[in-house]
Amino acid sequence: NSFPLIDMSPCAPDSSVVAHPNWKAIKVGARVCQDWLVYHTDMTGDWEIFRLGDLPDGLQADPNLSRGVGRRIYDLMPSRSPDEKWITFTSNRDGNWEIYISAVDEPDLQRVTYNTNAVDLDPVWSPTGEEIIYESNRSGTWQLYAFSVATGNEIQLTHSTGNNVNAFW
Repeated sequence: NSFPLIDMSPCAPDSSVVAHPNWKAIKVGARVCQDWLVYHTDMTGDWEIFRLGDLPDGLQADPNLSRGVGRRIYDLMPSRSPDEKWITFTSNRDGNWEIYISAVDEPDLQRVTYNTNAVDLDPVWSPTGEEIIYESNRSGTWQLYAFSVATGNEIQLTHSTGNNVNAFW
């Protein structure tokens, strides 16, 4: 199973409005010593997000954190919240490359971004757990966006004519 190709070229601006449900606030707790890792793998036949190591506080859960949904559904680019209770990742499970947040110990999954043609990639949690940063080509070039996991509000961080990618705290 080969690694999926993602078209990283800039696109025409994607200003379409896509209906989406109200955001259910996520509360991220205090930072803990990270003692397990998260990675993407094709061991199930499709690319999914897995955990390696034990969850905090003796929690038991499926190590398949993205809980993939079928053939040619790709879950990639994971990042873990500072309290180790959530992950964010990129997936094409709804027909377009979007950002998702999932609980680590239960099947609580929320879609963060809603586009028709634009691509959203590479989400990373902030050190406080209050937001995630990711890149999108929805404005026509690659720009960085911040998303508040408490409110569901999103703001564009960069506004340059160049491409801005791979943010890291």
